[in-house]
Amino acid sequence: MNNHQIELAVIHPGTRRDPRAVPALTAALKSDQNDEVREQAVFALSQIRDASAVPALTTALSDPKANVRQQAAFALSQIGDEKAVPALVGALRDKEAEVREQAAFALSQIGDESAIEPLTALLKDPSSEVRQQAIFALSQLAGGERHHRAPRAVLAGPDKGAPVAPPAALAAPSPAPAPAPLPR
Repeated sequence: MNNHQIELAVIHPGTRRDPRAVPALTAALKSDQNDEVREQAVFALSQIRDASAVPALTTALSDPKANVRQQAAFALSQIGDEKAVPALVGALRDKEAEVREQAAFALSQIGDESAIEPLTALLKDPSSEVRQQAIFALSQLAGGERHHRAPRAVLAGPDKGAPVAPPAALAAPSPAPAPAPLPR
């Protein structure tokens, strides 16, 4: 496949939902030196949602460009293939918080229970956004509500100057204060 064909597959709007573009897009993702082309290829693959792109997208989780890694995790969330789980679990250790956050989201969308332990480890992440996404993902895997409210101690964490609550603190709510006496 020549560069012109790859460029057309990435840029041409008609390819954004056409599964026939997957081979050209995955080729661009694997071999193009231009960061923007790889980002656009990942975006197009997220729109097509074809499982044949999963191997290329899981490889893209190791791309040198953080935006490509983040968008690859998002694309995998759109496809929802369990074959991506090991690579997404690996992405939970990415140096960039945005990638860890998107990988946690993708795992919540795929719904594989093997992600519970690695997601629980994210409750100690230095980023409050990552911790919040981990709580959301864990609640999804447990069949919880989409708008789960997390304990403040977990969300506050080191990036807000407060300690991160250990996972055990999530299971045991603190006792309610005693009610005020009634006036006589």
